[in-house]
Amino acid sequence: MTAMLPVPVQAADGLSTCIIDARLALAPGGLVLALQLARIVQCWLTRRFWELVDGAYFYRSYPQELAPECNGHSDVTAIVDALVTWHTAWLNGGLDGAFHWIGDARRESALPIHCNNEVISRYERLAESFPLAANGETGRAVEPLAACGQEALALAAALAVDAPIILTVAGSQGGQSPILCSQASEAALIHVHGPLDWSADPAWADLIMPDRTKPLVKQLERLGTRIAAVHTFAPQALLLAPCPPPEENVDPDRPERCRDRSAWKSAHVFWHELS
Repeated sequence: MTAMLPVPVQAADGLSTCIIDARLALAPGGLVLALQLARIVQCWLTRRFWELVDGAYFYRSYPQELAPECNGHSDVTAIVDALVTWHTAWLNGGLDGAFHWIGDARRESALPIHCNNEVISRYERLAESFPLAANGETGRAVEPLAACGQEALALAAALAVDAPIILTVAGSQGGQSPILCSQASEAALIHVHGPLDWSADPAWADLIMPDRTKPLVKQLERLGTRIAAVHTFAPQALLLAPCPPPEENVDPDRPERCRDRSAWKSAHVFWHELS
């Protein structure tokens, strides 16, 4: 994926930084919502999501590689079609400068001015440690959409001082935890809190969704795309050393990288639906 230089965004007072989970980006209307938000607030996407966009036509040929969790063929087809739409928008220049992300190297990233190497290093360590936090398995493959969700949580933890909000699709039934949260609980033993054990202030919706996007949110809800906001609390993330200790300075291309499995200790996510 060729780097696209970001256009400076002057965020409205009080509005949050947003991280858009792949499941929402690929849901009906997800591209339009992402572009609307990116014009108003700092909007982040994950590295793994861009890899999916880059491989859109591979997944068109092998859809089962993209979304094995989907129950019906029509669900997978819709996701693949959305991925191809993102790919087309990228080729046509429709995404240029819209989003921030951390790439494989700084030159392949699109970062805000204030984002420094410490944030990047912290994100890398959080993203690497996530799938191993629960049981230490190193050979287990993570399906693509789940990997995107893990990167979104790692990014949110790395950007904690910016108070980012992850936007994802809500659970299939009212009161059900979003897939992003349930998979985080399973993979990294992260504590998940929903409406039954905490109450989000209704006014927060005004801080998360700018006024001009609210009509679209209502329209997408009518079309079946319900949106959940996820707040990440990972206190150990900010304690990670920005660089590996000297004895851990190894070739970054080696398959085995040092992982700090305590990074997600005492981590929590809090979610609520937007309406």
